[in-house]
Amino acid sequence: MTTETMSKTIQEFSTTIANLKEPDVEVQIAALQQLETLLKDTSSTESDESKNLLAISLMLIPEIPKILEFAGASKQKKLSEAAESLIMSFVEVFPTANPNPNPDISKEDQDSDSLYSGCYILRQSLAGLSQKSKPATKDLTLRLIEQIATRCKEYVSTEIANLIQPVVYFTSDPSPSLRNQAKATLCALILACGNKDILGNSNGNSPSSFVTAVVNSCGGSKDKIKSGVETLASCVFVQNVEAPHLAVLTNTVLRRGLSLSGANTDDIVGMCCAIVRNMCEVIDDPREGVPLFTSSKDSSDKNTSPSIYTLVKKRCDDLSNPNTREIAECTLTGWCSVCEILIFETHPESMLLEPFPC
Repeated sequence: MTTETMSKTIQEFSTTIANLKEPDVEVQIAALQQLETLLKDTSSTESDESKNLLAISLMLIPEIPKILEFAGASKQKKLSEAAESLIMSFVEVFPTANPNPNPDISKEDQDSDSLYSGCYILRQSLAGLSQKSKPATKDLTLRLIEQIATRCKEYVSTEIANLIQPVVYFTSDPSPSLRNQAKATLCALILACGNKDILGNSNGNSPSSFVTAVVNSCGGSKDKIKSGVETLASCVFVQNVEAPHLAVLTNTVLRRGLSLSGANTDDIVGMCCAIVRNMCEVIDDPREGVPLFTSSKDSSDKNTSPSIYTLVKKRCDDLSNPNTREIAECTLTGWCSVCEILIFETHPESMLLEPFPC
């Protein structure tokens, strides 16, 4: 493909994208089909110009929310099918690395554009998980995230903190199909986090018993939450814990375990506090501890869960078992020594309190 031909392709791609905004449904369907054809034609070339696939991909990414919205058009089956086909084709052909490497430049630097673009896709896709989105849009969005998490793990690891809570929210959805897809997507996100202690024997490809227990604790009964906490408690953390790893654990098992109330739950709460304290000991850079101190929201920003720090602080006051309460207090004290700067930035009022004796 010559430079002139590629220039025409880009121009045609740009014109076709503009047609997505036309009110005529037939024009929209034709535009979606034409965009898919152009994507596949560009990705099939083996010439040096194949690097331009990234260029036209970048033009399509801002339109992802609109395309996902088309997928939810239940009264327009052809429009919905065309949108779904384009999204899945886009995921398949999207370049995960620089297709025309320069031997004089490091691979990391050359792949940075693809990495940025992959993160951009993930951020744009969150619009499809809005509470106002149609079920078909939510399902396609979850599949989109799952495919990217499976194919491009390096993109996902930097975005897990933004992605995981909206996905976890749908593990409790009334629709069985959407609930199952959310769990499959959550599993893919966990496998992309990169922490060997969490992945266990999964090797990042198939879920270990630990990953399965974590996924099942989301949207599950009190017994499944208890099982997830106990499985996590048996995990020995050797590798340094970083923000993506914390995001996985705080938004799944720990937040649910610390929120349990009622009879026979103090031991589980105490176990969660001990887990948090142990993880803090393997946080090298306090900045990696941000997920412990930030509240979690779904994509609509309406359903907010308190931060792990807030939950532990609250449980120090309302736990009836003195032994469990002491564990929670020691966890809070340990936090103050490890992440004092972060606590001040996220919960400045807490720094006015006297530290708990431990």
